[in-house]
Amino acid sequence: MTTEASKQVGFDVRYVESLLLDESNIKSQDHAAGLELLRKYSSIPEHQLVSHVVKVVSLLLACLLRFLVCSLSDHPIYPEILMRLAQEASMVDLGCCFAQDIRKLAYDGAPTRNCTAVDLEPRFFSIAEDLFKDSRKLDASFAGADLLNADEKLWRELEGKIDIVHASSLFHLFGLERQRQIAHLISRIVKPVPGSLVVGLQLAAKEKAEHIPIVNDQEPSFCHSLESMQLMWDDAAQDIGSNTDKTLRWQVGLTPRDIPGNHRVGLLSDDRLREVQWFARLIDSAGEWQKAAGFQTLV
Repeated sequence: MTTEASKQVGFDVRYVESLLLDESNIKSQDHAAGLELLRKYSSIPEHQLVSHVVKVVSLLLACLLRFLVCSLSDHPIYPEILMRLAQEASMVDLGCCFAQDIRKLAYDGAPTRNCTAVDLEPRFFSIAEDLFKDSRKLDASFAGADLLNADEKLWRELEGKIDIVHASSLFHLFGLERQRQIAHLISRIVKPVPGSLVVGLQLAAKEKAEHIPIVNDQEPSFCHSLESMQLMWDDAAQDIGSNTDKTLRWQVGLTPRDIPGNHRVGLLSDDRLREVQWFARLIDSAGEWQKAAGFQTLV
């Protein structure tokens, strides 16, 4: 794809280079959980794995190979999420793409009837059914909605009802102002009680927060430090429902890790970047839920 064509479609070819569809990348170690899903959950024979993936993904002109990365199951808070879903907690997966993380929850034994997968592009949902062959066994809900339009019906319906929000590979697609919009939206849909939780994996700055091109050069993404992420969620706390006395606040924590080598190409080869597993959890003035083993926190 030429540079001019990259501008027309809104993303940089160097971003797509990190997600190229070839057998070595499909079978890379960070896709192990997703491949196990296809083998055992979807009953795809081993000798058909690669051809099946290529066939389905070819329906998407510039699909992200990261649909095989089950980033939630690798998160340190995953065991808590499994436990809470077993206790009838509600969960929303924002920017879910193929909803592979909800499918991994189902495969790991969690009930998904209270889970809602949300993406701007609802055509992903039928393609995902073709990929995972689970149209008759997955009981999660699916909805198309725009995270940057707070007035959409879905967000009004979910207001104050959600225990857990999953938001991986999402915030780093935007500049700071749009990230703030999303954080405020999340603050409105979560239950206004201590323990409400947001978790994710995203690209971040190794040192100080700064704008770094990730999707394209024209609109650099805002890559956070721990301090800037905490500030963003502090600001979003004003939209937590029933928080008129300001006793509820977001505690942010992150744990850094290297970007996988097979993704260190194109714009993602920037040495200023790293990945972080992160959470934002509602706590009260008494500091309930403050312990977060293994995470860097400020609050």
